[in-house]
Amino acid sequence: HRYLGSRLPDYNYEEHMGGVQYLFLRGMGPGQPVGTGVFGEYPPPALIRDIDRCFLSGQVSGDR
Repeated sequence: HRYLGSRLPDYNYEEHMGGVQYLFLRGMGPGQPVGTGVFGEYPPPALIRDIDRCFLSGQVSGDR
């Protein structure tokens, strides 16, 4: 999010962020159903803004 914001002049999370994909290699294999070991998520923009504010303020888990 921050990297894109520093690189794209008109960065907009909703337009430019495609979400995240996690591939759990131990869960994948020829004998497994298609999609096993794959997780995708598109975090809500409000969550990303809140996390970004926490990083900017120096807050860490438990400081609230």
